[in-house]
Amino acid sequence: MRRPRTADSQAAGNSAPDRGPNALPRRLQAGQGEIVIGHGDWYPENLRWHGNRLLVAYDWDSLIADSEAVIVGLAAAVYPTSRAGGEAAVTETRDFLAAYAAARGRQFCPGELQRCWAAGVWLRAFDAKKQYAAGQPVRTLTETEARERLRRAGMR
Repeated sequence: MRRPRTADSQAAGNSAPDRGPNALPRRLQAGQGEIVIGHGDWYPENLRWHGNRLLVAYDWDSLIADSEAVIVGLAAAVYPTSRAGGEAAVTETRDFLAAYAAARGRQFCPGELQRCWAAGVWLRAFDAKKQYAAGQPVRTLTETEARERLRRAGMR
C-alpha cells in the first residue's frame, strides 16, 4: 500500500526550508514509502528486557500504521532512555537512526531521514505541550534541541 501523492510531496524538490504553521504535518505526509505497522510508544515503562535483549513491548493501544521512517523516528526520539520521562538526546537519536539503518542493511535516503527527525520533533513537541498545559516544567524539548531537531528534519 502506497501513500497517495499530494501537491506538497510533489513539490518536495524545493530546497528552501518549510517553516509555515503546517510545515511539520507536511513533512510527515511527504513520504512515499510503504505503510507498515509498528509500535508508537517506546517509553521505558512499555518495554521489558532480558539483559540487552528486548523481550516484549507493551501498550499496544499505541499500534500505528505509517511509513517506516515515521515509526522509527518516533522510537528514536525517546529511546534510548534509562528512566520514564527521560528522552533521547540529539546524539542518541542520531546513533539510534544509524544503528537501525545498519540493522536493516540499508541507509535512509535524505527524505526518509528528514521524516525520521520530523516524527521525533512532533512527538517531543506533543509531550512538551502536555507538560505546559499541566503547569509542569517543560523538559521534553528545549528550544536549542528543537532548533537542532528541526534543522535535521530539513525545516530550519
